[in-house]
This record gives sequence, C-alpha cells and structure tokens, in this order.
Amino acid sequence: MRVLEIPLAGRASTEGSRAAAEGSQSLARGWSGVWLHTTDAQEQQQRQRAIEAATQDVSTLFRGTARKRLDERTAPPRELTLAVEGDRLELSRDGNTIALRLGAKPVTVESNGQRGALSARCDGDRIIVKAKGDGGGRLTTYTLSPDGQQLMLSVRMINERLSGPLTFQSSFRRK
Repeated sequence: MRVLEIPLAGRASTEGSRAAAEGSQSLARGWSGVWLHTTDAQEQQQRQRAIEAATQDVSTLFRGTARKRLDERTAPPRELTLAVEGDRLELSRDGNTIALRLGAKPVTVESNGQRGALSARCDGDRIIVKAKGDGGGRLTTYTLSPDGQQLMLSVRMINERLSGPLTFQSSFRRK
C-alpha cells in the first residue's frame, strides 16, 4: 500500500485548521470505517450515460478510447476506507492511501506522471475533496446517511476535452 503524506507546510491558517479539527471531531465518530460498494444497475447505467454525454462531441476517432478511459477512472472501488482524526482525513482505495488536512490550502500531488492540486474540507455534514489539474478537475462530495450506515459519493468531473461535466453517484454501505 502506498501512502501519500501531505506535508504540514500546505496547511491553512491555524484558526482555519482549528475550525476544521473541531468540525472533524463529529466526522470521526460517524465517517471513519470501511465502506463496501453497493451501486445498483440504475447507478451504473447513470454513470455510463454521463460518460456518453460527456464524450458526445469528441471526435469519433477518439470517442471509444475516451469512453474507456473515463469508465476506468470513474469506476467506484469495491472497498473504500475513511479515517478522520483531528483535522486529518485519510482515504484508502485500491491499495493507495491519501492523507490530507481538512480545511488546508490545496497541495500538489503527482499520479501517473501528471500533477494536480488536491484539497479536502468539511461543509456541514459533508466532506468535499477537490482535485484540479491541467485542463480539468474533479469534485467528490461524501455524504453520510442519517443512520451512519450508508455513504453516497457524488462526483463531478470537468475537462476541456469533454462536451460537458461528467456527473454521477456511487453508493456504499458500512462493512
């Protein structure tokens, strides 16, 4: 398992970090744990329709490849682990772990030779993770059900090469 540790130098102001830490105390109790993917056929179809719509203006020569890559990059993991402690958020999936400070300034990350800025914050009862790179970005909103047993990921991706935003949702249940 690879862990990408975000340096503390990228932290927001002490006051902002303190507020994020206070907000994350309640998050830790409900959000931390292992989540299993439960997306049904309707959610899968919605994701495929979103991919088709987002690639409708891509040249027919490249459209198949674009759809395949988007399908791979948007496929939800079978298992997702969230850990919140203080103002630290740790996300694990597919053998990779990313650790971020909630409420901190975006930090630079590198994946597959590409660089981008990554940040996370609490927004009421949601955790929002924002990734921004050359020509596009991804906003993932994590929402917990009132009983704490279901987790919904709402994803919105934009890229200058796409016809429009790619938006879909994935459901998870607590393991």
